[in-house]
Parts: sequence; structure tokens; C-alpha cells
Amino acid sequence: MNPSKETLHHLNGKLRRPVHISYIANYILKLSVDETRSFLDKLINLGIIEESKYAKDYFVLKQNS
Repeated sequence: MNPSKETLHHLNGKLRRPVHISYIANYILKLSVDETRSFLDKLINLGIIEESKYAKDYFVLKQNS
């Protein structure tokens, strides 16, 4: 799944605080956890999001330093 503008816009609104991958999969993207993980990996490689430093499998928008 390639990130569409609509999907990115929807995620930007939700990922201001860390969100668990299961919530992202079930309620935001409506994909399986494996598909969601590969989608989130693409967004990490693009520098849009990052995994939370405080908990595993929680994702948040990347802070611009």
C-alpha cells in the first residue's frame, strides 16, 4: 500500500500522540497488523513518522528539530 494524500492527512491528525499499531491497523487504516507494519515502515523511511522512544509498537509524527 502506497501512502495516499488522504491517508497521510488522516494519520497526521491521529499521530500527534503515540498510538499503538493495533489501533492504527483496526480503526485508522482498517488493515491487518502485518500490512500496517509494512505501511508504517515506508512512512518511517520517508521521515514522516517514528516509533515512540518510550514504548514499542507505538508510533508518532516525527518531530522537526
